[in-house]
Amino acid sequence: MANMLNEAWSRLNTQTPIFFKKISRTGKGIAATGTAILSSQAIPNVHLSNAVVHIATVMLATGVVASAVSNLAVDDPTQLPKN
Repeated sequence: MANMLNEAWSRLNTQTPIFFKKISRTGKGIAATGTAILSSQAIPNVHLSNAVVHIATVMLATGVVASAVSNLAVDDPTQLPKN
């Protein structure tokens, strides 16, 4: 378990390829859109259908996962420390 955490930490600290940086930014945008839709329910007199809430929930989960996974991509795997 400690080895997996160390590898993840070292991957987060190395250079990420440009393509995965774009995926990360897109994922953050999708997650922000889903969050905005979900938080609009707190405004009085705003009623959203269950389908819209479900789509916003899926957008939030998809954006967070895409952003997190793309941040773990490494440009040069030889830069990672050997265990």
